Amino acid sequence: MNTLINDSNKKISRGDKIILDIVNKDPLNFIDISIVDFGKRTNSTTSTISKFVRHLGFENYKTFQHYISKSFYIMKESELTDPQLEETRDIITNKNYAFYAIDQTARIIDNPETQKLVDCIISSKKVWCIGMGNSFLAARDLSSSLNTQGIVSFATNDIFGEIRRLQQVTEEDLIIIISERLGQKEYEKLIDMASKRGVKIATITSINPFFINDKVDYKISFFAFPRETRPDVVRNTKMQQIFVNNFIISSLIRKKGIDLSKQDKIIWER
Repeated sequence: MNTLINDSNKKISRGDKIILDIVNKDPLNFIDISIVDFGKRTNSTTSTISKFVRHLGFENYKTFQHYISKSFYIMKESELTDPQLEETRDIITNKNYAFYAIDQTARIIDNPETQKLVDCIISSKKVWCIGMGNSFLAARDLSSSLNTQGIVSFATNDIFGEIRRLQQVTEEDLIIIISERLGQKEYEKLIDMASKRGVKIATITSINPFFINDKVDYKISFFAFPRETRPDVVRNTKMQQIFVNNFIISSLIRKKGIDLSKQDKIIWER
């Protein structure tokens, strides 16, 4: 059986060996915990644990924890079969792609532009969140989050089905379109219609703002891998869209002096 810590050091006491046996019997129970908890789980005082780690040759408890954490995961990896190792590599690859996409989104998001959008959301009478396909999930998420903050918001993925209600929007309202590439013709028609009525428009997309219709008032960007070379594990951009949603809602909540509970509640009849 593999052991997390060996007792080859002849200088350690019988008490140290007892602690070693306890740790080696259930290593996971001693990973990433405080010295106080470590003491409780070995029925020892913190001073005893401090002496124990020094007897093992570690400078302090922190360096000891770093060693046993690293040793534990190396030990567990050595016990994996080839299929398990391959599955673990796949998980790590997926995580790396996901973290990279989020990191790049955080890097390129325009904070001043986002704050302007948040101000507009707060001052708007109604907010429409629109998205198609996978982007509808993000549109619905944003709308639901706005509702929890007292903002009157609606979400849809069917522009034509909601055209009668969309034709009722006024210059006091806001339309937010969430789409990776804004490729659907319906979006251009909606932007034209809303612009003529003086309605504020925002887009949350991966397109460079320079290439977005000038009629759009707020242009928020997120990162997307190029479609031609996009890894299979990140075929859509839901994570980045939800990240932007959270950034918007967090910014909205941080706005001081705004009592969102006083926002007028509006009910539309179908």
